[in-house]
Amino acid sequence: MEINIQYKENSTYSNAAIEAVRYGFQYRKEAEVYAIENRCKLNHCLPAPSDILLFLAEAIIGGIAYDVLKSVVHKTWEKLRSKKLINKDKNVHNILTTEESLDEFYTYIKEFHQREMNITEIQEKYIKEEVCADYHGEKSAIIYEKYHRLASVEELIIINKEALQKANRIIVRKKES
Repeated sequence: MEINIQYKENSTYSNAAIEAVRYGFQYRKEAEVYAIENRCKLNHCLPAPSDILLFLAEAIIGGIAYDVLKSVVHKTWEKLRSKKLINKDKNVHNILTTEESLDEFYTYIKEFHQREMNITEIQEKYIKEEVCADYHGEKSAIIYEKYHRLASVEELIIINKEALQKANRIIVRKKES
């Protein structure tokens, strides 16, 4: 069976996949490092997730079996191995080349989608802060583009409230048994 894989930048993916990769995987990985190293408070603004990770997240959210996902990833790696872009993105490279990284990615996306993330309180707080920062940036940019001004105090209060509501809705720790 021949599978034709074409790499296309700037494809459209669901918000569920984008949030799962960004917060359920990328920022979760950052939160793990933050918690382990107990370093000074440093929040990152990570680049947008790659199309490959978003595609895999869409498949996971859609219910793809892990063994089928492994096969897709293997075939994808065979087709894209020589692409410089793949080799520059450490997360993509690891997920496409090591089963341990793929398993971790699969688990993190599933946990995020099912709203049962197996994370500590510190990690939860870190990720929620990033959700709020992203939301704040998006809404402030809209106000600036539309009205050519910064957000007012009243608008900032509304934005902050909405940001926290979003963070609490999408970042949910697994309940302890």
